[in-house]
Amino acid sequence: MERKIKRKNKRKGPDQVAKTVSLIIAVSWILLFVLLMILALAKPSAEMSIFSIAAQNTPSVVGGWDLSFMQILPPVLITQLGLCLFGLLLSSRRMKRKNDKYSYSLIFFTATSVIGLAVYLIFFV
Repeated sequence: MERKIKRKNKRKGPDQVAKTVSLIIAVSWILLFVLLMILALAKPSAEMSIFSIAAQNTPSVVGGWDLSFMQILPPVLITQLGLCLFGLLLSSRRMKRKNDKYSYSLIFFTATSVIGLAVYLIFFV
């Protein structure tokens, strides 16, 4: 008769990789907040008057969007994309336990960054 040996789990709490992934997720949330603030500052105003239409003919304003704020978006999006891809790479290297899984937040932020860069390239370049 075989006897099953129960191995005691010696791991206590999250390891360094899990802590790093959590830190990347927190930084990604902050970057998302920064992106939303930039969009709020750069968006066209709802009020359209003769003066606002005349102001749109300046080179720094296209279609009502303030390009000086919009130029900040690509570096922030690329930073967020790089962080999220690094976090996903770390997570993929650590898939040893049964309960290890990819973070939905990292996948969401990666997709958001790619879509944001695509929209920026299509409409503002």
